[in-house]
Amino acid sequence: MYSNKTVFHKMEDYKYTLTVYTVTDKGIVLVEEAFKNFENKPTSELYIQFVRGSKVQDENKVDALDGVLPEQLISACADHFKNINTGELFNTDTMLAIEHLEDALLRLYAREYKRSKRGALGTYQK
Repeated sequence: MYSNKTVFHKMEDYKYTLTVYTVTDKGIVLVEEAFKNFENKPTSELYIQFVRGSKVQDENKVDALDGVLPEQLISACADHFKNINTGELFNTDTMLAIEHLEDALLRLYAREYKRSKRGALGTYQK
């Protein structure tokens, strides 16, 4: 199953753009000029950059980047779906999607906890 509204563009590792949409009398449509890009030109894409790097001196194999955590985006999506999946708009498929997002967060938190216990959290160590 595929929706053209789930398309993203991978610019490079850890960097993505997401297409921005709006609601019109024709439904949900692409916004032609929602933001300014890095060259100050109009764009319809939202830039997402994930944080990367190691806390261990000289361990970075690639340049460190400031950015968001994947868990933040998953949490925001789960919260958004919880807010809209109420009352007459309740939908079982949306409820299941919320459960899967929450399960993903639990698994990522378990991974974080285990890496912390091993002293590997915030490093490129396995």
